[in-house]
Amino acid sequence: MPGMIVTFPAIFLMDKGGILKALGFLVGMVGVIWTYVVMSGWGIFSFNYFVNRSDADSYIPYLIWAYGVAIGPWAYMASKEANGYSTISVFFLQVAAITTMLILAFTNMSGSAIVLTFLGIMTVGYVINLIMGGVLAILEARER
Repeated sequence: MPGMIVTFPAIFLMDKGGILKALGFLVGMVGVIWTYVVMSGWGIFSFNYFVNRSDADSYIPYLIWAYGVAIGPWAYMASKEANGYSTISVFFLQVAAITTMLILAFTNMSGSAIVLTFLGIMTVGYVINLIMGGVLAILEARER
């Protein structure tokens, strides 16, 4: 995955300390952006795929199915990791998916507005991940 291309240089720079640690943090956040892009794309694709195949009688079951497909693989992979950052990413993916389900079930919002809502929620998750990573890096630097 392209996110891994920047992960190894980021780890190398963060181990060096000083200003290189800050640079490593910024390089590492590019890899996190890639993860959020892939998660968002998968979630949007899942809802688009299942909603387009549903009819009036099967709309709600297809929404539930789309939620499971959008969330399931990410939740499973995050459960196997030791850090909390992947859990935060999956949490915001779940919030975006539930919001999308509610919008699709109860409103007549346009497709582009739904996508922008989904991406907005994922952007909030990315920013929170960025802030938490920065705070953790600062705290680790102060301990040394």
